[in-house]
Amino acid sequence: MKKTISIIISATIIISAIFTYAFSAFGADYKTVSGTFNYSYASEVLELVNKERAANGLKALTMTESLTDGAMLRAAETTVSFSHTRPNGESCFTAFEWNSAAGENIAYGQRTPEQVMQGWMNSSGHRANILNSSFTTIGIGCFEYGGRLYWSQAFSGGKGTAYNPSGSKSATVEVSLKSGVQSKVVSNISTTFSTSTTKQTTSKSTIAKSTTKASTRATTQTTAKSTTKATTKATTKATTKVSTTKQQNSSSKRSIYDIINSILQRLFK
Repeated sequence: MKKTISIIISATIIISAIFTYAFSAFGADYKTVSGTFNYSYASEVLELVNKERAANGLKALTMTESLTDGAMLRAAETTVSFSHTRPNGESCFTAFEWNSAAGENIAYGQRTPEQVMQGWMNSSGHRANILNSSFTTIGIGCFEYGGRLYWSQAFSGGKGTAYNPSGSKSATVEVSLKSGVQSKVVSNISTTFSTSTTKQTTSKSTIAKSTTKASTRATTQTTAKSTTKATTKATTKATTKVSTTKQQNSSSKRSIYDIINSILQRLFK
């Protein structure tokens, strides 16, 4: 009898531990970050981008709402993992819509649009994205978190309605840590925010020339010296994708019920 009671108590403790771990693991599917989306800075970066393109004989890029939403989300994600791979293990390109060719620039630590653009233009990989003739649309993200600014640019071909936001929004973002689960804005409180759209559209995109096969992804990563005070760390990364093929990561986990069943079978065997 005592042995049976001991086994039952032991099983209860083990099952409780398993459920505690399971709920803990579920909670770890997201990391919550709260900060501010700065749309005015995003629009200022757009002006600087198109100034650089005009100086190089290129057409202006049109900032679209969908690409900007993706870029803002990516800026928030880089507070968790500063990489072109998203915190959930997926490619950065899964965060936004793109056509024919796509690119992403990210950075953090720069305090103004001028500083981040200077850092990007002084880096070959970032400069190549900004001056890529195959890109016609852009999304720009700026997320303030923990007193530091995180920046992103999402480039694509195709066409879109011009999006000209201004102001800022306080936001709480659930950053996904699990493949197949998307990050999301769960709270977006307007502070001073306004938008305007025009009928201006970009021309149809052309496929970027590549010396590799269409299914090959070309990626460049660079680090730039800080353009801010010595106490501020400023870093940038850039990546470009020529393929129209998207890759998806898959993951499988053993069912918790299988684990419980296995433990109970061993205990009562």
